[in-house]
Amino acid sequence: NCVVTLDNAPTGKPMIVDRIPEDDAELITYLSESGVLPGVEVVVSDVAPYRGVVTLQIGDETAVLGYGVSSEIRLRPV
Repeated sequence: NCVVTLDNAPTGKPMIVDRIPEDDAELITYLSESGVLPGVEVVVSDVAPYRGVVTLQIGDETAVLGYGVSSEIRLRPV
C-alpha cells in the first residue's frame, strides 16, 4: 500500500485519506468542515507550488490546503 503525502499525490486520481495531523485542534476542525477525514475519497485537482496550495475535490466540494498542512496529510490509493 503506497501511502503518499497530499503535496506529493498524483493529480486527477481518486485517493483515500489515510491519516491527518491530530495535534492541531483548529486544523482538525477545518479539515472536518472541509470533509478531509480518514476514509474519505478525495481527488487532488491542482498542486500549485508557486502559490503554496493544493486543491482537492471531495464529492462536489472543493478544499484548498496550504503546503505545510498538505505535507502532513497521508493518502493511499483507492
